[in-house]
Amino acid sequence: MPMSRCHALVWALLLLVAGLSATPAPAQHELTEEVRVKAAYLHKFPSFVEWPAAALPSDGAPIVIGIASADAIFRELERISKGRHVAGRLVEARRVDGIRGLAGLHVLFIGREMGSEASLYLKAAQALPILTVAEHEPIERLVILNFLDRGGTVRFSASLPAAEKAGLTLSSRLLAVADHVHGSPRDKK
Repeated sequence: MPMSRCHALVWALLLLVAGLSATPAPAQHELTEEVRVKAAYLHKFPSFVEWPAAALPSDGAPIVIGIASADAIFRELERISKGRHVAGRLVEARRVDGIRGLAGLHVLFIGREMGSEASLYLKAAQALPILTVAEHEPIERLVILNFLDRGGTVRFSASLPAAEKAGLTLSSRLLAVADHVHGSPRDKK
C-alpha cells in the first residue's frame, strides 16, 4: 500500500474513533429540539392559567407539573425549572406513574408513548383542577392543551370545554397563540 493511502486510512480511522468518542451520552442524544420546545411550553403554560383558590392553597405552594411516559421531556423540564418561578411560584417537575399520582398536580403531561392508557389518566384528571396537556390528536375532547406538529413546528390546540370541566380559566393571551381553540365562537362557524 503506498504511503499516502496508508496515511489516509489512518486519518479516516482516527476520525472515526474521534467521532465515536464524541457521540453524546444517550440522555443528551435524545434531547431534540421538539423535547426542548415542549418542556419550555410546559414550564410557561401555568403563567396563562387561573386555578381555583383551593388548588393552590398557600402562597408558597409550588406549581407541580407531572409527566407521564415522556422521560426526555421530564428531564428537560426538571433542568429548566430548577429554582425558577412561574406566576410567582416555584415549579416542581414530578414523574407520574399511575392514576394515584395525579393528587397534588397542577399540570399533567401525557406523552405519546403512553398509548391507550392515556385516556384513563385524562378521564381521572377531568374531575380535578389539573391542566392536562398531551400529544395525542384523537383525544382532543379529554385534554385541555394538545401539542401538534405543524410541518416540524410544535404548536398546540386548546379546548375550552375541557378547561371549564376542570374548573380552569385559560388566558386570552394563551388562546391567541393556539393553533386552534375548540369550543370558541370561531370554532362553531
